[in-house]
Amino acid sequence: MAASNNNGQTWTVADVDIGTPDQFQPWIGTDTATNIVNIVYYSSESDPLQHRSKVLLRQILPGNSTPDPVGTAQTITTVGLDPAADPFLQGIYIGDYIGVSARAASGGGSRAYIHYTHSAVSGNYNGARDPEQNNHLSRFDY
Repeated sequence: MAASNNNGQTWTVADVDIGTPDQFQPWIGTDTATNIVNIVYYSSESDPLQHRSKVLLRQILPGNSTPDPVGTAQTITTVGLDPAADPFLQGIYIGDYIGVSARAASGGGSRAYIHYTHSAVSGNYNGARDPEQNNHLSRFDY
């Protein structure tokens, strides 16, 4: 990530996630009520084989730094996405749907809504249950 506090004359670079496993498909959304930046992405950091990815969310709180520090990762999915589980796609495609939208919640606080592709739900194929890739929506309150 890069940030500028002088209209792009100079830039300061910082890392969002420096873990050694794979992190991919980031999406950024800002809560305009709080100016908190929400970043969601897939990460295989919790799988030693770097195969099953979870959806993580990191936040950047507004401050005086350029760029402001990135917060600790929040795990949105507890089960890893298994890209090889879908009986039709067989690991050649894991979907390209990930996004985040955040807003102030009625009664205080804020919510981030995270949309992503995941294989946490099994389909039924000729009587056999098998994970399939579907669209999911999760909510993160802060």
